[in-house]
Amino acid sequence: MPRKPVEVNQECGQRLKLLLKERNITQKDLAARLGYEPQHISNIVRGNRRLNGDIADRITREIFPDVRPEWLLCRDDFKTQAEKELAAKAEWETGQEIARLYDKAFRLFIDGIEDKSGFGLHSQGVDSLIGEYIVVTDKTGKAVGAVPAEAFDQMRDELEHYASYLVNLLVKNDMVSLPVSTKGGIENG
Repeated sequence: MPRKPVEVNQECGQRLKLLLKERNITQKDLAARLGYEPQHISNIVRGNRRLNGDIADRITREIFPDVRPEWLLCRDDFKTQAEKELAAKAEWETGQEIARLYDKAFRLFIDGIEDKSGFGLHSQGVDSLIGEYIVVTDKTGKAVGAVPAEAFDQMRDELEHYASYLVNLLVKNDMVSLPVSTKGGIENG
């Protein structure tokens, strides 16, 4: 029975080639340092042979300790641990900014509802009996009571679900197609 061919990822070979070029190390030097024939490394770089985890681990551990084996194996795009951490931090910060914008938009929405209901939901506080709370004000801005923050959060969740339902309903029932330009975008009229 013939052997199943091994999948080769040519991008991994290109990454190794780039790394060798950046560090001024020849394929022959790398092969010698790892105890391989030069042809073995050449085949990996050209994409004729698969770069496996064992070789990638040795390359990153013994020759390029600042490079992550996951990058060399094309499992992600973070060459160094510092790059990976920087990307994670940027993603976290983006999430925080989105949360701040969302909270601001929600606050504006609540302010609009307050005008219609006659009650305001404003500052937060903590009470020994009800725990975290939101102050309820009347139309004049005078504090008239408090609601538990948990109840406010539940209302917020319900509003989000209902708004999502309404948007989906609107799109499903009332959306019409816009003319598309030959450039692949929507025509601006």
